[in-house]
Amino acid sequence: MTVHACGTVRPLPEDERPVPLTRAELAPEDWRDYDVAALHRTFRDKHNVFHGPAFTALDRIQVHPTDDLALSVLHTHESARVSAWPLSLHPALADQVVQTAVAAWLAHYTLTPGPVVVAGFDEVRVYGPTAHVRRALVRLHQADDLGCTASAQLATADGTVVAELHGLRVTNITPPTERFAARLTHQEWVPAPLPEQRPRATEGSWTVLTTEDSSWPAELALELKKQAADGRTLPLDTALGDPAALTPCTGIVLALGDEQPGDAPNETTRRTVSHVVALVRLLSQWDRPPRLWVISRSGRAPLTTAAVRGLLRSVAYEHPELRAGTLEFTPQQSPYPGIVDELLDDQQPLSEIALLPTGRQVAQVLTGPGTATAPAAGSGAEPVRPGASYLVTGGLGGLGLLTVGWLARRGAGRIVISTRSTPTAEAEARLRTLRGADTEISIIRGDIGDPSVAARAVAAAEGNGRTLRGVFHAAGVVEDATVANLDDRLLDRVWRGKADGGWALHQATADSALDHFVVYSSVASLIGSPGQAAYAAANAFLDGLTTHRLDNGLSATGIHWGAWSEVGRGQHLADQGFLTISPTDGIDALERILTAGHQQLAYSPLDTAQWTAPYPALRTSTLLTPLLTGEEAEQDEAAVRDQLLAADSTAQRRELLEAFIIETVRELLGGTTRHIGPHTSMVILGLDSLGAVQLQQRLQRALRTELKPGVIWVKPSAASLADWLLDAMGLGDDAEGDRSHGPGPSAKTADPTGHASLPS
Repeated sequence: MTVHACGTVRPLPEDERPVPLTRAELAPEDWRDYDVAALHRTFRDKHNVFHGPAFTALDRIQVHPTDDLALSVLHTHESARVSAWPLSLHPALADQVVQTAVAAWLAHYTLTPGPVVVAGFDEVRVYGPTAHVRRALVRLHQADDLGCTASAQLATADGTVVAELHGLRVTNITPPTERFAARLTHQEWVPAPLPEQRPRATEGSWTVLTTEDSSWPAELALELKKQAADGRTLPLDTALGDPAALTPCTGIVLALGDEQPGDAPNETTRRTVSHVVALVRLLSQWDRPPRLWVISRSGRAPLTTAAVRGLLRSVAYEHPELRAGTLEFTPQQSPYPGIVDELLDDQQPLSEIALLPTGRQVAQVLTGPGTATAPAAGSGAEPVRPGASYLVTGGLGGLGLLTVGWLARRGAGRIVISTRSTPTAEAEARLRTLRGADTEISIIRGDIGDPSVAARAVAAAEGNGRTLRGVFHAAGVVEDATVANLDDRLLDRVWRGKADGGWALHQATADSALDHFVVYSSVASLIGSPGQAAYAAANAFLDGLTTHRLDNGLSATGIHWGAWSEVGRGQHLADQGFLTISPTDGIDALERILTAGHQQLAYSPLDTAQWTAPYPALRTSTLLTPLLTGEEAEQDEAAVRDQLLAADSTAQRRELLEAFIIETVRELLGGTTRHIGPHTSMVILGLDSLGAVQLQQRLQRALRTELKPGVIWVKPSAASLADWLLDAMGLGDDAEGDRSHGPGPSAKTADPTGHASLPS
């Protein structure tokens, strides 16, 4: 006989009975509703847990916006009522408590797909009959992406606590190898022939902006003129200096120049990124922005092209109206008709395209690790050579210090830490525990973006006969800003450590016999991230550097890290759909990646539906569509529009829309704002420029009307914004009694005053 569980039964003294739940605990006002049907879909689709009718009787779940608390309204299904009376606690009720705990867990963590089970509990206390239990108040005591521990109080409708569960443990039992594999994504260029029958926008004017004295932009403009109404070239500097020179314009092509001999790619790329930011900012202010394309010759400026691609992936979140795409082409006989076919395709989704001799390809993010190579020659299966020397930039930061600890534990003989800062007392204590007879740890102070500092760090790693075998580039500054607020000083701060530092290390290690040159990139450069255009561009430069090194036979590994649960600002991304990575799992992943010889991949799957929910335009992006399938790709929030159209009066429509705006703002602010009235200023509540973009796009999707984020700053309350939107939809006071009028004033004419000056 196999024993699965054992326990002790004892009577409870009368004085151990808990106090009743308070009115606030029974009916909290500021907690978020958790979609019960979505919870059961998550159980079924991601965790292979199927519930029958008796176990899907939860009426409601609410979760606290900041604390690890959840409240559920329980219901005993009729199929379980007969068997409930003789039981101290019916399994269906106990399972609803487990579901409530999982809802609180999922509210803060995105779990790896795989089996989720109850691992056990410490104690069940029953104080009276449980047949009339209607509430369960659950508190998480410990949680990460692998499991949670919770306690629960079960109460009647009046708050009388009749049972308690303590030490409830729920665990994701996915094996480590499967969990690792499930968290991997990568980019690939996938064959994608252009459909033969597509509408073409043959009217309007196109401007090709040039950055150098080259003939191909003029040839492209000539081909546009042949197939469309007009095509011309214009120097980019002229366009930025005199915006009137661009109008009127249907589409704009920015022609990237080729890298020239003697160029420092990090510097030329930095200037190009700044120009693209300025161009995006300019075009986004137009009432009817033109479509933007950035085109380059394949292989002629790979690092610049990579950085601009990363930049535009973030622009797609903030300015979907530009539909900014990229296109690379191989110089060959007459490629321009094919390019023009792409530009004039009126139904072209947000795309990154390559026109190569082998055919048309598009960039896509796919699940899995992609292509791997054998481990570096001589390294065997071990990613760290005992006694060898290793260099870690940003080594006193969160990821850097974790990497230093891993190298020390794996037997590194010398670890050189490059850092701009002095060690904190906590870091010093950590380093003291890592130093030993077999491991030297030294610190080189300075800016790793300075080539002399990079050379000094490499020299320190190779001194006294040591061989430098690995570089781990973890340095970097994260400083968020929307494109509207992104200036050159902020771009420089973000660019310096990541991009300049990566290039300086590449040059400083040219003569080193490296097993590993590992760059810590970010998922921001892979899928974009709103408010992080500069960070995405800098990391994308590192992605391009990884490809450049591999193409030249040098060691390189690029890892797009996701959100770390205990490092940096990981929880911010976790709240938006990213799986958080515990330090233990992250270091385990690093070792697996290096051992397997993976080249460039992301470690952090995400809930794509949750991530893209505020940004409906991204759901048609060719980059992300492989991650969006079935129900996720068909979400529709038109219910509020239908309610507005069905309402009997303007007052009723205004009330419905105000409530929708208030609830949306509350969600964007993390549910932390308790009382938002129709006339409460969203700016005073803390809505920033990125929040305005998210609110704008949610309202556009739900109402199917256009507006710019600037409207929100001149109509900063739910009441004023609702009035404006109703007028824009033709449903305002002027429409009362006469629905035949067309829509109201175009949202594209909204005054964006104040948008650029608000903090992000």
